[in-house]
Amino acid sequence: MRSGSFPSALKPVRARIDAHLRELLLAHPGAALLIAGGPPTPGSVKATANALQLLAAAGMSPRLAGRAQRAVISYVVGWVLMEHGIGARQRASYFAQALLLAQRHPGSDPATLARAAIPDRSEPGEFEFGLDAFLDGLSLRLEEEVHVSGQDPIRWPVDNRPSP
Repeated sequence: MRSGSFPSALKPVRARIDAHLRELLLAHPGAALLIAGGPPTPGSVKATANALQLLAAAGMSPRLAGRAQRAVISYVVGWVLMEHGIGARQRASYFAQALLLAQRHPGSDPATLARAAIPDRSEPGEFEFGLDAFLDGLSLRLEEEVHVSGQDPIRWPVDNRPSP
């Protein structure tokens, strides 16, 4: 599956993540830290409920939707924390250091290894590439879930494990 080829049911998920969540977190640096380590708030619970509804509308079972929501939040928050974490001067210094370290790994291209070793907000499309790759994988999980269960995935129970 090529990047961005996920089913049309997941396109609203991608649009909302890209247009709303990431931009909000980029505009408010402390918000990503709160999501990463703070307690739930009425706003975070409402946002989670909205995300789960959007994922259910894409055809996900409650369990898959919950797992997908947590993975999406981890990806977006992690990315935003990296974007806020280093500035252009620090990035250049990190790249020079990574380039020196990369030369110790024979058989690899030092420039490619160095670039991959540091977060680089200046590279156009990096966030979108990762998000598309994530959604491609998620769409495969959705297809697997429907294929394995033979049922409408939305009607699956939240957790199939027996209670302790």
